[in-house]
Amino acid sequence: MSVSIAEQDQIQALIDSSSREKRNELRKAANDALAEFKVLFGVRILNRAERDGLDVQAEILVRLDSTELGKGAFYRTRRRFQILRELNSG
Repeated sequence: MSVSIAEQDQIQALIDSSSREKRNELRKAANDALAEFKVLFGVRILNRAERDGLDVQAEILVRLDSTELGKGAFYRTRRRFQILRELNSG
């Protein structure tokens, strides 16, 4: 994952300051973007900007999940790998 610590902090701050409705919108947008990346994986190799975008969307999902479940760093690490595994399968 190429999301910097500063970007992780920005994402977490956005999530912390968001209402439940806004979090749901963030989750839907991130899931939609990841679905598009999965289609691209099947067609070609992603360029650097696309990989960075994928990393940010995955981090949004990871942070949403960990915030809602009250989980910490170990959960986030495991969840990141799970999301990437799901993208690479099929």
